[in-house]
Amino acid sequence: MDLENLYAEKKFHGWGAYCVSKLGNLLFAFALARRLAGFGVTSNALHPGTVNTKMLQKAWGMIGQTVEEGAATSVYLASAPKLADTTWAYFINRDAARSFEQSRDRALQEKFWEISAEMVGLGAGHQN
Repeated sequence: MDLENLYAEKKFHGWGAYCVSKLGNLLFAFALARRLAGFGVTSNALHPGTVNTKMLQKAWGMIGQTVEEGAATSVYLASAPKLADTTWAYFINRDAARSFEQSRDRALQEKFWEISAEMVGLGAGHQN
């Protein structure tokens, strides 16, 4: 992830931008999990699978799973009593999984959090 090119103004590649956005989701979810510790709120991340979207069809000529199938892990994480205290985890098909190594880098998570805060006008160093 090139933190100096998050807006892709220096170099743009569609698939690369998509991948950066997905890594950003993981980084943000894990940084948020630490900030929510002790408040009774959890933050997890998930891979919904390959969902049938216009982008998937037009860019790759593929058909994925239904939206309902893609939402199954999200619904499960939000409603399964046994996961009520699970936080800072990653799931695929309702199972805990190991996320990409770069997504587990705490320093990168914190830097991404700071950049995100600045992007939305909260200023550098905003923690909560």
